[in-house]
Amino acid sequence: MELSSLTALGGSITTCFLAYLYYRYESRQRELQHTERMRALESGHPVPDGEIAQASADTNRAWAIGLVALLVPAIMAGAALWGTAMVFNHGENPSIHLPLTCVIWGVSGLVSLVTVATGLGVLACRRKPKRGAEENKSPIVRQSAFEDAPIGR
Repeated sequence: MELSSLTALGGSITTCFLAYLYYRYESRQRELQHTERMRALESGHPVPDGEIAQASADTNRAWAIGLVALLVPAIMAGAALWGTAMVFNHGENPSIHLPLTCVIWGVSGLVSLVTVATGLGVLACRRKPKRGAEENKSPIVRQSAFEDAPIGR
């Protein structure tokens, strides 16, 4: 074996070993956090870092939805551009170029529109933060001065 292949093999083995050690460390950390949370729940205390974890999950979810809503239309536009180039380069019948191009761009636009609309809809329906019992009590506000007027007089 050559020196370069031995170096690559040694580097691969070292990387795998370090990844294994890191996995064991992270697994142990998760186990300790789980035990801590279970003991807190059993003793009636609130879960430590529960709100922070929820906020972090909501943020990650929003980023993922945003990336999907951004990348899918971009990829669809690239695919439509490629399809249009294929139609014009390899299409033997010029009378079919316009209908095929319209179908390609129409489908691309529809998929992009549905993706962005769904992403925005999901982001609009995000979970609202929980409020305390005192904050949920809203004062009664009258819509108009005619609410108290008797009907039929």
